Amino acid sequence: MVTDNLSDILVLKTFAGLEDVLMKECEEAGLGPAEKGVRAVYIPHRKDSVIRANMALRTALRVLVPLGQFHIQTADDIYEGARQVRWSLFMKTESRFRVQSSVHSSLLKHTGYAVLRLKDAICDQVREVRGFRPTVDKVAPDWIVDLHIHENVVHLSLDTSGPPLFKRGWRRRNGEAPLNEVLAAALIRLAGWKDEEEDFFDLMCGSGTLVIEAADIASGKAPGLHGRPYSFMGYPGFDIRFHQKVKRDLASHRKEIKVKIWGSDADKEALAAARINAASAGHSDTIFLKKTDFRKLDFQPTGLLLLNPPYNKRIETPGIARLYQELGRFLKHQCHGARAGIFSGYSEALKRLGLKPSKTHKLFNGDIPCTLALFELFEGRRNEYLKLQHEQRLV
Repeated sequence: MVTDNLSDILVLKTFAGLEDVLMKECEEAGLGPAEKGVRAVYIPHRKDSVIRANMALRTALRVLVPLGQFHIQTADDIYEGARQVRWSLFMKTESRFRVQSSVHSSLLKHTGYAVLRLKDAICDQVREVRGFRPTVDKVAPDWIVDLHIHENVVHLSLDTSGPPLFKRGWRRRNGEAPLNEVLAAALIRLAGWKDEEEDFFDLMCGSGTLVIEAADIASGKAPGLHGRPYSFMGYPGFDIRFHQKVKRDLASHRKEIKVKIWGSDADKEALAAARINAASAGHSDTIFLKKTDFRKLDFQPTGLLLLNPPYNKRIETPGIARLYQELGRFLKHQCHGARAGIFSGYSEALKRLGLKPSKTHKLFNGDIPCTLALFELFEGRRNEYLKLQHEQRLV
C-alpha cells in the first residue's frame, strides 16, 4: 500500500482520558510498543499496522499516517508549510481528495481559510511535479487529508479510516443521545469487566450500545468484522488478499459467550431500537433485552452493572435528582455482591446516589465533562465490608 512508504509511525486518535486504555489495547493486539500522546497514541508503522489498527482496536477513533508538522504565525504560513510535503509522491494520476480539519488557534479567524490554503498548496505542488491539478471531491475522494492545528502547530496526515471508527457498521437505529461506541468500549474496559466470569447488565440500555459492545468483547468479535468500509481500501496498492488475511486472523479469535448479557429500558421505542441494532450486530441470540424499569426488577442482578443514566444536558429529564436517589437505593439494597459502574455528566450524581465509589475516572462525552464511578456493592456498613476484605487478604 502507498501509505507504507510515508512514515514509520501511525497516529491513533482517541478521546481525552482514554490514552492509557488505547495504549494497553495496542499492546494486547500486537501493535506496540505504544507511546502516549494528547488524545492520541503512537505506534510503529509496520506492514499490517494500518489494516489491523483500523479493524482490531475498539478505543481508537482514527488511524492517521503523518505527513508533516510545522509552525505558523499567520494563516498564509500554512500554504508554505504544506508545499514542503511531497503530495506528488502518492497523487500520481488524476487524483481526488478532501480535507477534514480540526482547528483550535487564536492565530486564525476562519477555519475555512486554513483549509483553503492547504488545498491550494496541495494542488499547486502536484501540478508543478505531475503536470495536472488534483480535484477536491467531498463525496468520493481518493485521499483524505487530515489538517490539525493547535495554536501555532500544524499537523498534516493521511486518514486511513474514512468514517470515524466508532461507526462500527452495525447501528441501524439511534435512541436519544446514544452513547459513542468507542466510549462505551472504553467504559467496559475501565470497569474491569471479566467477560468470561461476570454477567453484564445495563438497566438503562437505550438503543443498546453498551450491551452490544459487551457482546462483541465477550465473543471476541473485532470491530472490523462488522463489515464497514475503510478509506485505506481505496488507496493505490491496497492488497485485498492481505486484507482478507487480517480478517481471517481476527475471526480466529471468536469464542462462545459464557456469561449473561442483559439490557433493559423503560422506553418501548428505545428497546425496539436496541433489538434492531443487536440483530444487525449478530447478537440477537446472545443479548437478552426486556422492557422494564429498573425499580420493578423481580430478581437480583449479579456481575457488573454498567449504566449511563440521563444527565439533563442534551435531553431534559424531569425529576433527575430523584432518579439518581432511587438508583442508589436500588444498587445498595438489591445488588449485594455485584459491582456497578455509573457514567454520568450530572454534577450531583455521586451525591444523589448516596454511595461511595471505590474508584472514579474523569472523562468526556462529547463536550460534557463526565465521571465514571465504580462501586463494590455489599450488605451492611462500608467500614465492616472493608475490614472483612482486609482480613480475607491476610488469610
